[in-house]
Amino acid sequence: MGDPITIGFLAVSALSAVTSVASISAQADLAEYEAEVARRNQEAAEEQAENILELGELEAEEIERIGERQERAFREDVSGLIGVQRSALAASGIEVDTGTAGEITAQTAQIGEEEAFELRRQTDVAARAARLDAEFAAYDRRIGAVNFGAEAALADASADFAAVESASTVLSTSSSVLGRFLKT
Repeated sequence: MGDPITIGFLAVSALSAVTSVASISAQADLAEYEAEVARRNQEAAEEQAENILELGELEAEEIERIGERQERAFREDVSGLIGVQRSALAASGIEVDTGTAGEITAQTAQIGEEEAFELRRQTDVAARAARLDAEFAAYDRRIGAVNFGAEAALADASADFAAVESASTVLSTSSSVLGRFLKT
């Protein structure tokens, strides 16, 4: 035990083990930090996905409100046009509910309904497009969240591996020192 070479070997071995454990411990700490950052990024991406969906729904609802107002205003305009047609025909002494005069106002009403229906269809398409755009953007964010989750799992595994490596280094060094000690 008093052999200077053995004491030197024991000191160098102990210092080497402490240095290795400290390095591995730092690696584990870094991996744990990276895992936490990835988990927070995952949560943020999931929250962004929900916000995108909510904003998409609000946009679609606004499109629908605007479309309803436009459709209502258009129908009122058509109704006013029919009134002007009827007044003009009546002022000319033509009976407005029969014959060609009746057909003119009926055609105006039919064309007006077709146009109003087209306005509604365009509104529906625009609202659906806003919702789909939001769903695609939210899907993209959710994919990002899944990737961040995978990064967190990988970092956790790296931290676990570092802990095992640290224990292995301590055991290996202890075994080597003990073997050297027992030989003397």
